[in-house]
This record gives sequence, structure tokens and C-alpha cells, in this order.
Amino acid sequence: MLWTLLGAMTIAPAMAQGDAGFDARLAAAKELYAAEQRYKILDIIIESQATIYVDRLAQSYPKLPKDRLATLRAKIESNLTETKNDYIAQEEALIAKQLSLQDLQSALAFYKSPIGQRLASAAAAIIPTAGKNQSIWVSNAVTRATNDMNASAKASK
Repeated sequence: MLWTLLGAMTIAPAMAQGDAGFDARLAAAKELYAAEQRYKILDIIIESQATIYVDRLAQSYPKLPKDRLATLRAKIESNLTETKNDYIAQEEALIAKQLSLQDLQSALAFYKSPIGQRLASAAAAIIPTAGKNQSIWVSNAVTRATNDMNASAKASK
């Protein structure tokens, strides 16, 4: 519901301005997202991020029962899957607002080419590893920032 509302808020300004080309750009954005394998990529991201979150939770709280963690992971994946279409619709509207029809058609032509198709497939293949690497990168930055803040607080006492 929230994504639908946000999507409507995003689309409304373009339509209110009498943007006659918006519908054509939105259609091109939808086609581009399909060519980029965005739905497949989002499914992989959902599974990957749910796994990363539950794995980190299990490391932080090793006494949590494995069946509860498995249930949590399934619920996270389910919640994200239920809202995936609204999320993508919002992204498609945003890209349609930002790019010209010619830009969208050029990007679409690229993703329909053999190299574009290989790039889309490669992107889907690296997401699980990239997601873990990103999670570690962010976690390390947060830990370092927290440690710096704690050190500063101790030094000022």
C-alpha cells in the first residue's frame, strides 16, 4: 500500500504537468526493466538480503533456534516478494520521469543486444556475492564509526 501511494505521488507530478510523453516513456521503462532482467535480479536480491540478515542475526544471537530463523527468513522473503511489483512500478515511474524517450530506447537497444543480454545475466549472477560484500563493507564502516564515536566520548570524559 505504501509503495502504491509513493508510486502515485511520483507519477502524479508528471501527469499533472500535462506530460504527454510520460506514458510512452513509462512503457519504454517497463520494457527496459524487463530487458535488464530486473524482476529476476530483484528476486535474487530478496533471497540474498534475507539470507544475509538472518545469518548476521544468527551470529549476533547464537542461541536463537534455527527453526525460528528459518521462519523469519521465509517471512522476510514473502514480505518483499509481495511488494516487489509496487516497488518496480515506482522505479519505472522514476526512470520515466528522469530520462527522455530516446534515452530509454537507446538503453533498451543496448540490453537487447548480445552484450547487453550477457551483462544482464552477469549482473544477476554476481548479486549474491556482491550483496555479501556490500553487507560486510557497510558493517565494517558502521563498526569503525561507532568505535570512533565511543573513543571520542571516552576521551572527552
